Amino acid sequence: ASIATGGGECVLNAPAAAWFWFTVQTTIGYGNMAPATSNGRIMVFTVGFLSILGFAGVLASAGYILSFLFDDFVDRHGMKMMSKPWCASILWGSTYYVWMLVIGSYTQSWKQDRLDITLDTRDAYWFAFISTTTVGLGDIFLEPEGITGRDVFAFPFLFLIGFMFLSAFLGKFAELIMHLLRHERKSFVDTLLEQRVRLKDTFANRKKCMGVGGTDVPAPE
Repeated sequence: ASIATGGGECVLNAPAAAWFWFTVQTTIGYGNMAPATSNGRIMVFTVGFLSILGFAGVLASAGYILSFLFDDFVDRHGMKMMSKPWCASILWGSTYYVWMLVIGSYTQSWKQDRLDITLDTRDAYWFAFISTTTVGLGDIFLEPEGITGRDVFAFPFLFLIGFMFLSAFLGKFAELIMHLLRHERKSFVDTLLEQRVRLKDTFANRKKCMGVGGTDVPAPE
């Protein structure tokens, strides 16, 4: 990325370039910056695609590990209720939404200090949402002229924590849905087995009622 200076040339802004690559790797892609040359597009198409695959694998593992560590912690301290899917979904979902408030507040300060722009709280929260969900609609973004080296570490750190919270929430929420489906919808095999048990109980009761000397009714195999 480069910054226009008002003269005949643009000054290279390495932090803004690093930030652009982070938005590519995480698939946020706000759309305010894009490669303008064929070589740049080829680089994004090849190296960027591989980075996306690597990041997706790391993120999925990070969310699983975070959830596993939390479940192990609550089990060790006798708080097994919190590891149940419904309770863990509420916990991780609430943590994720609170963390978006942190990102939004930090973005408001960044806009005000760097660019003297007042960002509404709702817009700041919206920016946090479209960033951590990697939607990146592009209506709100970080202006490259205000990005410095510190921002390349601060914003990715905030986003990555948000990614982990969201991943943990989605994992537990999916577990909750599967848990509900397993209880509400029985498989065909389970239904047949239950019917077989009921039939055996019925024949056994008939046999008991007939007593000694009665005609035995063969139970189903």
